[in-house]
Order: sequence, then C-alpha cells, then structure tokens
Amino acid sequence: MFERFTSAARQVVVLAQEESRGLDHNYIGTEHLLLGLLAETDGIAAQALTEIDLTLEMTRSRVVAAVGRGKNPVKGHIPFTPRAKKVLEKGLREAVSLRHNRIGTEHLLLGLLAVTGGVSARLLAEWNVDLDQLRARILVLAAEVPDRATGRPGAGDRRHARRGGFAGGADAVPLGLSAGGERTPRRTSAADAGIAGAQSLAGADPVGSHHLLLALLADPDSAATRTLTGLGLDLAAARDALRQTDPGGTSDELPEVTGRRGMSLRLTGSAVVVEATDRRLLELARLAFTALTGRRTPPTSADVTSGGTTPGADTGHGDLPVTDQLLSGRDELAESLSAVWSVLEASLEDIRARAAGAPTRPTAPTPGPAGTQDDPRQPEA
Repeated sequence: MFERFTSAARQVVVLAQEESRGLDHNYIGTEHLLLGLLAETDGIAAQALTEIDLTLEMTRSRVVAAVGRGKNPVKGHIPFTPRAKKVLEKGLREAVSLRHNRIGTEHLLLGLLAVTGGVSARLLAEWNVDLDQLRARILVLAAEVPDRATGRPGAGDRRHARRGGFAGGADAVPLGLSAGGERTPRRTSAADAGIAGAQSLAGADPVGSHHLLLALLADPDSAATRTLTGLGLDLAAARDALRQTDPGGTSDELPEVTGRRGMSLRLTGSAVVVEATDRRLLELARLAFTALTGRRTPPTSADVTSGGTTPGADTGHGDLPVTDQLLSGRDELAESLSAVWSVLEASLEDIRARAAGAPTRPTAPTPGPAGTQDDPRQPEA
C-alpha cells in the first residue's frame, strides 16, 4: 500500500509516528494521524483542516487532554491501532473509488472521516465539524491539483503541484481529445469536484441531482455558489434541506423504485396474485395485449385443469376488453415470463428471510399489504 503513497502522504505517517513518540504513546492511533495530517503543511489535508480553523498546536493540546501522556519514553517500532489501520485502508479505497493513481494526504483525511469512533472522531464531533461539508471541500481542493501520472485532476498534492504542471507523459493527447482523436467534453475543476463529491455523497445509491447540488455548494468560490449567494440563498439552510431530501416522487427516483411502490402481492388459497398499478407497466401491458388481438388460442385441458381459464371462456386474445384479458404462461409468446418467475421467486425468498430476521412484532388484526418496508436499508459507505 505504502508504495502508492505520495511523498506528502508518506510524511504524514512519519509525522504521526513522531507525534506518538513525542507524547510517549506506544501506539499510533487516529489522533496521531490527525496530528500528522496537520503537521504536513504541504498536503491538501492540512489546507482543508486549516480552512476550518484547526491548528496543530490546538489539536495536540486537545489530544493530551483526551488521552494524556505516556509514562515512559518509547523506543523502536510503534504499531498502528486497528482503527488507524482501517483509516489507511479507507484511504486506499477512497483513491480507488475516485480513480486516482496515488494515495495523497486528501485520501488519508477522507479515510479518517469515514472511520467512526476513535479519538479523532470524538474531537471533530466536539468541535462541531460538518463532516459532509469538509469531505466535499477536500474533493474540491483535490480536483484543482493535476495528477502527474495521468494529467487528470485529483491525485496529487500541493507539493507535487508546485514541482510541475500538467504532465501527460508520452501517452498524452491534446487537451479536449480522447486517445482515438475524438473530441471529449471538458470540465472545470469545480465541475470535476462536484461530480466526485456527488458520487461520494451518494455512496451505494445512484447519484441524484440533490447530491450534485450539495457537492457544488461545498465550493464557496464556484460560479454556481456565488450566483446563488448573490440571489440571497441561505447556503447553510440549502445544504441542510438537501441532506434531508427524499427523492420519492421526483425524477431522481429510480423507475424500479417507483414501480415497486405501485406493486402488491395477494395470496389466495391457490394462487399468488401480483398486482401492478405503475403507469409504465400498465401502458406496456395494454400495448402487448393490443398486439395480441386477433390471436386465438383455444384452451387446452391442462389450462382448464390448472385454473388458467374456465370452460367456455375466452382466452383473452379475442373480444374481451383489454382490462379483462389474460395471457397464459403456456403461450409461445410468453417465454419471457420465465424471467419474471425467477425474479419473483428470489423476491419472495428475500421477503421471507427479512421477515424471519426482523424483530417480533404484535400481530395486527388485519395484516397490512406487502411492501411496507419501503425505506431501503442503507449500507454504510
């Protein structure tokens, strides 16, 4: 892992060890990494932390107040705590998710913010640091620095930026052109940071317009933020509202989520009935049955026995109104219903497993409809 660290990121680890040794601690914890990030003044992390008025001296004093000093000087190797190791691992993941070739101080700070618990998290909470806003600001600063290996924004540090500008190497192509010679869209550093920030805010969820706007508002110098500020927008209130927004019923809601809200399962003595009121599915069904008009498939004895049709009834391909038509799974044009069966089987098994693992609740007189757990389970980012 360390071979992918920038020189500034390596220096952070060295400085963290020195901070630990200076306090006579026999471990390197998240608090020492925070001190190391502040001490490496050439890093993006130090710039971001300085912008929120954190200083090395103040933080060191608070660390001493929180955990005290060791009793004896420490010699030799000082190990990382498990939580500090997790910070380094998270930093690597941050770099990978942002498609950066190197691990810089900004990635280490992002990793520190992603790890809950520990002294550093407690200190940041005590200082009322807005972690989402700080994270977005880090991404803005990172996007302003070119990566020497690829020429793309976001993988270097300020020391690297001073040593050289854009460096695409032998494989570099003219600005605005792809390797194939096709013109590609160009973006400003603010736009790059906004996109990266939105992806980070979304986590495992799809990136929505609220993520984009929240990320863009993190940069006070962007044209978008200045324009909205000039119109009298309260940025703090806007950020709070965006963090709490519910995409349900908006164009940011995924079609499958909208469709799920319009679906229900009904269990009878002999059948599982799937009902869907989603407009898109309803319209597609009408188009499908309209295309089937004129096709008549006399019911077989198997159809009658299985309950697919009743004796003397129309199969649904002829003169019945669209709302009363029925398509049997035995129809040669219904082969794709096999996929529906597989998905429904998996869905029912998932519902059973979730219900079995859910806390026991008092039985209501009348069971509610299926699909009452509309709020998705959000994995930790």
